Amino acid sequence: MPIALLAWWILAPGGLAWAVTRGGDLFTHGSNEAAQELLGCTLVVFGAAAWVFYTLGSAKLKAWSPLEITAMTCLTAMPLLIAVWLLSLSLGWALIPSPAAWPEVSWRLAFLSLVGVLAAMWCWNLGTVRLGTLNAILMLHFMPVITFVVRAAEGAALRRTEIVGASLVIAALVANNLWLRYQNQFRA
Repeated sequence: MPIALLAWWILAPGGLAWAVTRGGDLFTHGSNEAAQELLGCTLVVFGAAAWVFYTLGSAKLKAWSPLEITAMTCLTAMPLLIAVWLLSLSLGWALIPSPAAWPEVSWRLAFLSLVGVLAAMWCWNLGTVRLGTLNAILMLHFMPVITFVVRAAEGAALRRTEIVGASLVIAALVANNLWLRYQNQFRA
């Protein structure tokens, strides 16, 4: 792997970590709120890492279509999701809504399941096939940047550390894309 690609693979998650932890400020505050936010950030990072491994793994299934990869992923994940839900239910971390709330909750769960999971996962797999694995993995780091843009559009004031971190992610994505285009000129 060229040094440039390795640098961008480090720069993008570094910028993401810088933005999410507010330049490391979350590590210096000892409050319960900061600890909870840091836990949430850690879960987001683990989730992003899981997507990286998923993307790398699905790239090995070149003979499969994005729809087949999506179907197999969802079918194999279902038993684990049910087990985690049952464990959460038994520990009191999850609750079953009252029957009166089922009509309202059921359409939200259906939307989340069909659009938020199935359609999004199929689009991710399709995009990975079209963009390539490396670009797809780098695009994972762009998702928090989109969140910052939405927050800013809603009127939230962004911190300087968030802007710097988002800028690092964007710089890594642009540099990687330009590098790949440059490399492809000499292959053609």
